Amino acid sequence: MQCVMQQLINIPDTRVFTISAEQVGIITSVENFLATINVGGIIRCFPICNVTAVGNNVLGNTLLKPVRKDMKGECSCCEDPATNELATLVNKTVEINYLTRPGSPSRLIGTVAKAGEGID
Repeated sequence: MQCVMQQLINIPDTRVFTISAEQVGIITSVENFLATINVGGIIRCFPICNVTAVGNNVLGNTLLKPVRKDMKGECSCCEDPATNELATLVNKTVEINYLTRPGSPSRLIGTVAKAGEGID
């Protein structure tokens, strides 16, 4: 998640879903496993491990970095299983459940267009 979020820095109207809230604003930094987002002039900071999803209209028209099975990075133990699963679901309609607030699950239904390791 950190890799994708770093590539969305300074892009307006980015949606960040955490286990406790949904934020819509501009990601201003992603460092040391913390993300900072400007939401209407209010700066919010939260641990990246609490991020369940990110989205932006820009994501639909971007190239994803290819999955590199031989690489082990700081996020590999967390992100590799999700990336591998999504790669098996390309062109299939899926339902993804995530939390936006404690006890408040949300869901996203759509077709997986592609899977990769961040934005190229």
